[in-house]
Amino acid sequence: MTQAAQAIAQNIQQAFRYRERIALLLIGIIAISAAAYVYYVREAVLNVVARQQVSAAIQTDNTAVSNLENQYFVLKNSITMNMALAEGFEPAKVSAFIPENSDTNGATGLAYNEIQH
Repeated sequence: MTQAAQAIAQNIQQAFRYRERIALLLIGIIAISAAAYVYYVREAVLNVVARQQVSAAIQTDNTAVSNLENQYFVLKNSITMNMALAEGFEPAKVSAFIPENSDTNGATGLAYNEIQH
């Protein structure tokens, strides 16, 4: 074989080795991309499941709070002046209060009533 033929053969072998390296690199990139894809899809599914669990927990807590509020209003509305007096409370001589129905366009006013003796 002549030197030119040997040089061409070496160039062809180098080209095949270069192609082989590129192919291995591309296969590695594809494998890493596939693994990353599987990981991120798995994480997305786990996040959706966790979100559903949190939503269910929030709904349960909201129901519990609603039931407690309902019990509070039932108990609050069952208190009468006679019951308070029977429990040892006395009518206030001086009172500071915020009126329940304010006609000042949403502004809350403070009224101070003082009875002079």
